[in-house]
Amino acid sequence: MRVLFSEGSSLTAREFASVLGPAGHHIEVMDPDPRCLLRWCRWVYRIHPCPPSGLDASGYLRATSSVLRRERFDVLLPTHEQAWLFAVGRRHLPEGVGLAVSGSEAFAKVQSKIAFAELLDELGLPQPAWCHVAKVTDLPDWAYPFCLKAAYSTAGRGVRLVRNRDEAEATASELLAGSTGEVMAQKRATGDYAQVGALFHDGSLVAVHTSGQRAIGMGGSAAARGSASITVSREKTLPAWAVIWHGTGV
Repeated sequence: MRVLFSEGSSLTAREFASVLGPAGHHIEVMDPDPRCLLRWCRWVYRIHPCPPSGLDASGYLRATSSVLRRERFDVLLPTHEQAWLFAVGRRHLPEGVGLAVSGSEAFAKVQSKIAFAELLDELGLPQPAWCHVAKVTDLPDWAYPFCLKAAYSTAGRGVRLVRNRDEAEATASELLAGSTGEVMAQKRATGDYAQVGALFHDGSLVAVHTSGQRAIGMGGSAAARGSASITVSREKTLPAWAVIWHGTGV
């Protein structure tokens, strides 16, 4: 199959390429950086230039749509947060191209870390204690360390582990000055770092994959992962409302 990746700069995109390439699929990539990470991947045939999706969403969507029409791809694979943009602008993409994303309303419930935490509380699913931080004086009186998280961010860039009051105040000020100004504090969870990626169709689970961290990267995110059999995550923590894709950084 001819597959177009939404970007080629993330470790997630690299992982997808290392699976799809050896399986014989033809991979090309949208990315504003001609020297992005997947430029050096032997499984990638071409990097298509485009505007940065975070700075020029309309321009990026037009460029992606143009490549899809011109090159006749079978699948558009959103490897990162471009998935939300494709959900919102799906009508601008050519018909007949495979794209496994849910509607924009579902993304709004899980893309924001704060909205996702509220959803877990609403559904009664367990998570570490958390609270809103609208200003520095809202920092909770918790034992250190704990995490501060920007509502819209990847795990590597917008999730910070703070170890004392000075560090917490400085980090909160930095995150609150960001584009949305929405920040949450959350206690740390105990256990090993793992991820679950799942695909649903009309509320039915179609496919699921679990992985465990093998090396720590930026901000505590996983720099390397290995497939893992984590049965409990598949049986108890994948309700049919979920829209989960690899790389959300939730």
